[in-house]
Order: sequence, then structure tokens, then C-alpha cells
Amino acid sequence: MQEGPKTKGWIKAFVAFHVLAITAWTLPPPPSDSDKVKPDWSSPAGVARTASRTVLDGLLGFNAKYLKTSIFQHYVLSTGFWQYWDMFAPNPVQQDYFGTAIIEYSNGNVALYKYPRIAELGTFERYFFERYRKFHERFHVDDYAYTWPYVAAEIARLTDNRPGTHPVRVRLRRHWLIIPPPGKPIPTDYQEYEYFKYDVKPGDLETKS
Repeated sequence: MQEGPKTKGWIKAFVAFHVLAITAWTLPPPPSDSDKVKPDWSSPAGVARTASRTVLDGLLGFNAKYLKTSIFQHYVLSTGFWQYWDMFAPNPVQQDYFGTAIIEYSNGNVALYKYPRIAELGTFERYFFERYRKFHERFHVDDYAYTWPYVAAEIARLTDNRPGTHPVRVRLRRHWLIIPPPGKPIPTDYQEYEYFKYDVKPGDLETKS
């Protein structure tokens, strides 16, 4: 019986490296209260829970501190293989938020620009606008403040469609509400905060080729 072709060693090494990198990156961080939980030595079950949690939290902590900041980080970010499956646990997102912008025109008029909201789009449209939602989820937080002038300038270009007048200022706003635990009534009034104001420059309204 003839043997099949053997897989080259570098291919096996790459696959192993890839699996380790993806696994390390997708593991969640240890719970924020892990150092506050008191051990339970009162019963065999308590000892088992304490031991398993200690080992698990230790592994997650080691992964977050050493593996995620190693060459794995550069690999997954530069290749686009990163994923955040920890959005489901242990601490799911507890806020619902969306963004809008107030557009001030040179003739004194004011208009509202609404960033695409997945909840208000049809099933077919969501396939095209999901990435917009993901982008907004990132850029509106303070860590990405350096992107705000570019976002505001792009919104000015998109809304420069009124004869005889042009956008002169863009004010970015975020809206959010806290999602309560299961069984509690969900509030309907969103909190609102204007986090950036941008004066439109003449070159901002030029169409980019």
C-alpha cells in the first residue's frame, strides 16, 4: 500500500502556532473580583470549587498578562484573525448605545445625522451596515478620540447636499441606557452626551477621489 504525501514540518508548526495564537487571544480575562472571592474549605465540594477557580483564574491571568501581549498579539492584529468571543461571558455588554450628529449650516439651519442603527434596519440592510455599527462601537470611546475629527469631516461631506448652504460645524453625540438584569423593566429614556465639536474646514467638503 502506497503511503500518502507527508506534511512538511513547517506547515505543522504554523498550524500549531495559529491554533495557540487564536486560543490565547479569544480566552477572556480573569473575573475582576477574582482576588476578592474567599476560599471555601468547609466541604469537599467547596474545596473542589475553590481549587478549580484558583487554577482557572490563574491560567486566564497568565494568558492575559503574558500570552496576549506576546508575538500572538502582533500576529492576530496584523493578519485580521482577531476575534472577541468573550462578548458573551463572563460579563456581557450592559449598555445599549448609538450615535448621532448635529449639523450646523452656513444659513443658520440645523439638521440631525443619524448613524446607522442595526435595530432600525431591515434584515437585508443589516448585511451592509453591520460594519458601520461595529465602527461606531469603537470610535466614540475616549481611547479613539484621535479619529473624531476625521469622522466629523466625513459626516460634513455626506451632509453637504443642500443648495446654497454648507455645513460649518458638526457636533458628535452619544446616547446610551443601562440594560438591567433579567426580569427587571428596561428603561426607555436614553442618556445623551455631546462629546466632540468640530468646525468644518474648507478642504473637508472636497470630494475624495
